[in-house]
Amino acid sequence: MRLMTWRALSVWSCNQTRPYNQGARLTAYEIAFEKMPGTLICDSAAAALMAQGKVDAVVVGADRIADNGRGYTSPLLISA
Repeated sequence: MRLMTWRALSVWSCNQTRPYNQGARLTAYEIAFEKMPGTLICDSAAAALMAQGKVDAVVVGADRIADNGRGYTSPLLISA
């Protein structure tokens, strides 16, 4: 949200996040609720957009963290 108030981002893209579609169900809803310009993309499109230089920032959330404090390292983080 802070990136939008700084006018650092003009459009949000959120992944569908398979297999449970959290991106489509939760993230896209939040983007629309906050009246931010955004679009839903398929998971495989994110790395392609990064390779084309069309990504300025990556925002990552986690709904679960292991007891040892470690989270899952997404392939998108590696691409970023």
